[in-house]
Amino acid sequence: MTRTLIFEINAGEGGHHIEYLHHIYLGAEITNNYLVFVVPEEFKKTSERFDWPERKNVSFQYISTAEINSVTTKKGFQKIYHLCKMLRYYTLKHSIDSVFLISLANYLLFIPLLLPKRVKVSGIIYNIYLYSWHKLSIKKKVEQMLIHIVLTKCKIFERIYILNDRSAVAYFNKLYVSEKYFYLPDPIIQLPTKRIDTRKMLGIPEDGIFFLQCGNQNIRKNPLKILKTISELSPKENFYYVIAGKLHPLIKDEIVRNANILGKVHNIIIRDEHLSYDMMNSLIEDSDCMFLLYENNTQSSGFMGYAALHGTPVIAYKNGLIGKIVKRYHLGKLVEPNNCNDIKNAICSIEQKGVSKNNSYSVNHTVGDFIDKIFISK
Repeated sequence: MTRTLIFEINAGEGGHHIEYLHHIYLGAEITNNYLVFVVPEEFKKTSERFDWPERKNVSFQYISTAEINSVTTKKGFQKIYHLCKMLRYYTLKHSIDSVFLISLANYLLFIPLLLPKRVKVSGIIYNIYLYSWHKLSIKKKVEQMLIHIVLTKCKIFERIYILNDRSAVAYFNKLYVSEKYFYLPDPIIQLPTKRIDTRKMLGIPEDGIFFLQCGNQNIRKNPLKILKTISELSPKENFYYVIAGKLHPLIKDEIVRNANILGKVHNIIIRDEHLSYDMMNSLIEDSDCMFLLYENNTQSSGFMGYAALHGTPVIAYKNGLIGKIVKRYHLGKLVEPNNCNDIKNAICSIEQKGVSKNNSYSVNHTVGDFIDKIFISK
């Protein structure tokens, strides 16, 4: 029986890391492989939101917080090197034949040097340089191409999954004369959740237009751009703007300060907290529009799936992978990057619930699709 290591040091943070680990765990039922999950101690807590039915061909080992910190506090190449050394240790300890990495890019530089040659490595790539190629320096362009040359030419790398972008898979396979790239849908999790009346909780009337900025509020999510755009809008009593999710320490003070100033003339609501699935699903279902004005356009967003599932239109930049998906599946309104006037026009034109709940995006991005691509499709 082939022994596969599922290795992830960030599962304690939740988000897609814990979700993808759960999908793979469920998929153990349809594979003959024995899966060894090596995950952080925090996994014991964050995994409680999911059901983990018994799988006889699965075992877990937990990495201590101290051990993880000893690596993650390092910088640059030194950090990547010690991550790969940790991966090597658990690969040898459990007599592993193949490795699956939730985020392959964090390890690939030293994998060919440190892992046994007999081991095969697969994993997911999120950032697709094709969408930022025109902005990259010559040095960065060379670095990106070298990364993919290593991935395709080193025999240790077996399957490279590209999230949510079939055309990039076809392009990379052609460009690098390879058959290693595979499409992987970002699945929409339809958990049984407790319904929360978020409009009532937030004081938003039923006839109010509810705009939502959801998830961990970091620089990529662009909450400051959204606040700047609102500052240039004429106040409307029936427009409500909600920023829900943990505010990143680097921009928290600026978000709060701007929100307080705007709150004097606009309906601005801040919920600085980690969102449960119950809260997140209810917020998206109750909202009339969701912002996806991400600064980094080279990767997808799981929130597109939740918005599609609940029939909530999004406002997104028209360039990059998110823009491509929104256009292809008719998920909302597209605007020119960083164009406040375009964003303002999109906000003012929003009507309540303008997208069908039964669209093809939610149908073709299920957990089953994700599992099949990893364990069945060749």
